[in-house]
Amino acid sequence: MNPGFKALIPDLYHGNIGLDVAEAQHLMDVLDWQGVVKDIRASVSWLKANGSQKVGVTGFCMGGVLSIASSVLIPEVDVVVAFYGVPF
Repeated sequence: MNPGFKALIPDLYHGNIGLDVAEAQHLMDVLDWQGVVKDIRASVSWLKANGSQKVGVTGFCMGGVLSIASSVLIPEVDVVVAFYGVPF
């Protein structure tokens, strides 16, 4: 069965896992945001190179912020959906 879409989840922490709240918070605090945008761009490029005509980025909380950043910084992104991206 082919659902007609591909899904890809980049490993933004490059194998590091927060096993408790403090460790997870530390990983977020030292996250290389520019590097993450590069990882998302590489993911979008891979999807397009492998048959996806359009690529969307979605995320919740921090992922929502990254979705919004992707819409501005990665012109290859066709659509974004941000869930709770900016807490105003």
